[in-house]
Amino acid sequence: LLTHKNISNLNGILPKDIVVNQIYNVPDHASARFDAQSRSYEYYISKRLNPFKLETSYFFPRALNIPLMNSTTELLQKHTDFQCFSKSRTEVEHFNCTITHSQFVETETEIIFHITANRFLRGMVRAIVGTLIEVGTGKLSKEDFEAIIYSKDRKKASWAAPPQGLFLCDVLYPENFLKPL
Repeated sequence: LLTHKNISNLNGILPKDIVVNQIYNVPDHASARFDAQSRSYEYYISKRLNPFKLETSYFFPRALNIPLMNSTTELLQKHTDFQCFSKSRTEVEHFNCTITHSQFVETETEIIFHITANRFLRGMVRAIVGTLIEVGTGKLSKEDFEAIIYSKDRKKASWAAPPQGLFLCDVLYPENFLKPL
């Protein structure tokens, strides 16, 4: 029987950057990776240097055109082949992903990119963010961004944003797939 004390004991032996809040019973054939219906990521960009966020965000001190970047993210929902944003040496059967949400939200001190899709390719979110930063600084236009998608060429997309700003925030599974213990 699972209790709060059992979870507390489990958390006591895990590394400090991993925390268990709930444990679920899943079917024997379950796959955390392949049974997920969608995944959501957030990418954090700090507008001001903050020593407390060096490991959890990307510091980018230059101004970004957030309305243009948001307008450009709408293109992601119109396409499904994202080979241009995938790591070059990856073993996948196809590069198709269905992006259902993508948006930048700006606060006084940071910019947060939210993205949700049925699946992601290796390096995809960081490559998208890096390329959208190029749009936000005026180095690429919205049309350039779409041409990159059509090209299916990773070399045409921009640099991949650094890893420290990327967080997996949510994974959705079919209803009745997860049963709390």
